[in-house]
Amino acid sequence: MDIVVSTLFGDHAKDIYYFSPTQRSTENTPDAVYVSRSNSFPPIIIGIQHTVDLNYYLQMTSHGVSAALQYHTPPILITFVTSTIRYEVKKRIIPYPPKPFLQQVRQCDPWARNCYFVTSDSIQQSLKADPLNTFVALSFFVIVSQCGRPSENPYYGDPTMARLYAIAEQMFGDEGNIMRQIKEDLMYVCTESKKRLREAISALDQSDVPQAAKKKVNNCVGNAVRVFDAYQTKYQEPTPASPNVETGLISEGVPTSPADSSPTDSSPTDSSASSRLPARSRTENWNFISNRLSELDENGNIPWRAIYVDGRRDRNER
Repeated sequence: MDIVVSTLFGDHAKDIYYFSPTQRSTENTPDAVYVSRSNSFPPIIIGIQHTVDLNYYLQMTSHGVSAALQYHTPPILITFVTSTIRYEVKKRIIPYPPKPFLQQVRQCDPWARNCYFVTSDSIQQSLKADPLNTFVALSFFVIVSQCGRPSENPYYGDPTMARLYAIAEQMFGDEGNIMRQIKEDLMYVCTESKKRLREAISALDQSDVPQAAKKKVNNCVGNAVRVFDAYQTKYQEPTPASPNVETGLISEGVPTSPADSSPTDSSPTDSSASSRLPARSRTENWNFISNRLSELDENGNIPWRAIYVDGRRDRNER
């Protein structure tokens, strides 16, 4: 926030603003209101908006009126626009020569002291400076890079940009760790479940259970294992030479993957036709198989031939 404040008022105004949760926000206007500890400075409302149209403009006006009534002084509004400003709003704004990276609303009295928009176009010329103006760096970070990977940002070497990435990493690092832990837990559950199923089948094979019952259990367990395989393939970390997910099951001819039961009488013509089909990722293949398995009777045999044919048809239609 100090970057915004120093841009508007100078460095002497740093550290005097605090976040106020009292301003009402809507789904389309994620506004944040900052209030000064000194009556000498107006409230600042900051928004990030994909497309600025007349509806947003009216909502912004309403926020300005509410803040003016609540804090007894018109606020300053700044909106970072990540996509476009529609004509019905664009005709109301003009350049702001003192700070060319800002565009201002021509007339916003009495609902706002000033109203600014920041777009990728408005900061374009200012991106030629080295180092970047701190507000321009913040604007590029919000509008263009949007917290993407540092390697994708051509200005990552700028000191302000590097600082912003460090702050973002600190803020969102915990969330990333939680998601990684969830994925690791899912992979562990899938692996352990398959292991226990293999042990159950091994015990079953050594029992005196009738052969028909063994075959039925094998079919059910095989279906379950292939679902686990599909999710492990979907969420496993990609590697340059990623081995196939372990699927081994067992006896009674239960295939361990769709490839094991695909047609063995393929002709050279089929192979050639297959090579001309659009490529589809392994994850997409497994998702298709998983969806088909979920539609089947859990006690029935899996029609691999039909799934194979349907999968080829689906891929060819893409």
